[in-house]
Amino acid sequence: MDGNRAHAWSYDDVGEVQAYIAVEAHLTNDALDNVCHLKRALGDWLIAQSQESKMVVCGAMGGRVSTSTPRVPFVLDDIRRHLVSNMDVLLVPSLIQSNPPGYAEGLESLLFGIEQSNGLICAPLAITAHFTLEAGRVTDVSSEPTADYLSALLRKEREQTERLPPQLFSERVFVDWVERSLNTDNTVSTLAASAAIRTGQLAPEHFECALNALLIGADIAAHYDPGDDVILIADETRLEMYGLALDAFGADVLEYSAKDCMSDALWEIAEIADLLSNESIHP
Repeated sequence: MDGNRAHAWSYDDVGEVQAYIAVEAHLTNDALDNVCHLKRALGDWLIAQSQESKMVVCGAMGGRVSTSTPRVPFVLDDIRRHLVSNMDVLLVPSLIQSNPPGYAEGLESLLFGIEQSNGLICAPLAITAHFTLEAGRVTDVSSEPTADYLSALLRKEREQTERLPPQLFSERVFVDWVERSLNTDNTVSTLAASAAIRTGQLAPEHFECALNALLIGADIAAHYDPGDDVILIADETRLEMYGLALDAFGADVLEYSAKDCMSDALWEIAEIADLLSNESIHP
């Protein structure tokens, strides 16, 4: 799951992807209802796959935190004993952290697909999750609203008073505004983009670009230091924007595709759970 979008892969017996689909799936906070809803959303696609296989599902599936919910610090290879079976579906629970409070909303599953046992990980998907991984052990997790989510809220608020033209992305504008946000000695308010339009310093069509830069820059500066080696797991626009911000910050970045990473991760989880002996898996 990435927000309201469900992604599914079918594999052959050696882990090669045979089929892929992405569908809209508006889920609730009830894990059991969500399993039923997900099966309905994937209905025809699942019928076209093997009827005998199990599904492995990760992401924001809802459900209460229990004594079996994995907590940080957490050894990734221990995931097997935390998988929850529900209606022929194996649910991968989300990591939670007590001090300071934090959760991963299912994005910790990506860590199984990066072939890295150590590192600082930035994963901007439905939320932006930041992980510290040490010898295959998650020692810290922090999650933030994604910049595009926050900018959409602020854009809606602004449009009530002044209509904006169609928005354009400019690398020059983005880098300019992300550098302002990365300067923690002279913090820039997120409302600075609105003020810059009024003073003629920012073209109205670059409002969202500048606002995303401010939000992403603040997120990066809060979680990393210049010179850090950062593993970035993202696709398309998020990959471009977070990559530009980390470069401007002076971090060394190793990039992974979130889609490919999740596909590899689900197969890896299935292997850890010993599910591949006699049947095909559809995570």
